[in-house]
Amino acid sequence: MNEVVIVGSGSCLGGSGLGTKIDSCDNVVRFKDQLRYIKKYSNDIGSTSSSIISNGNAQSITRFVNLLDGGYRKIWEKQNVREVIFTVAKKGIDIRKYGSVRDVIARNKCGKRVLSRLEQRGTTTKFVHGDETLEELKKFGFVNVAKPTSGLMIICYLLKEYDKINLCGFDFLAGQKSYHHFYDGNGVGGTHDLKEEAKIIRSISEQTQKISIWR
Repeated sequence: MNEVVIVGSGSCLGGSGLGTKIDSCDNVVRFKDQLRYIKKYSNDIGSTSSSIISNGNAQSITRFVNLLDGGYRKIWEKQNVREVIFTVAKKGIDIRKYGSVRDVIARNKCGKRVLSRLEQRGTTTKFVHGDETLEELKKFGFVNVAKPTSGLMIICYLLKEYDKINLCGFDFLAGQKSYHHFYDGNGVGGTHDLKEEAKIIRSISEQTQKISIWR
């Protein structure tokens, strides 16, 4: 079975002891900012990464430069990441204006630098736009999703590539009353409706029988 685990950054991972289970999966997808904490929290979040998710906004791309060229470069090199998936969710970004999602990432200096470094390392890059996610969600009966998170975008994207998707580290799926990063305690979600996304993911799980939630 073609199987993947997507490791979220929620506080529910703290003390979970899921690290060994995560590392037992051949395909481990995690969010970029987790890499800085791999060593400290490996017992809970695992220590391997086959794919990395990065938001395509300017702030996130700037942090990415430090992973590739700065103080966390050695951590990145040890991960042996095969691919990076960039997400661009904003409806305000007109893909037709730039030509492609890749061109959106490359429109600033840091974006060009990140893409260049990944190409030099032989790392595959993939790009997902929010509009693609909205089209996928319509297939499951959801037509008014205002602003999908990168997590929901990746789930919809990987449903087409894998037979089974395992999820962990998503506070809103674990029944947490508040949502925070496991590594810094900062709140997550922003303007996203995470409770609604939890309902959407559970519905997709029921419809496809392809999604499992690890606790």
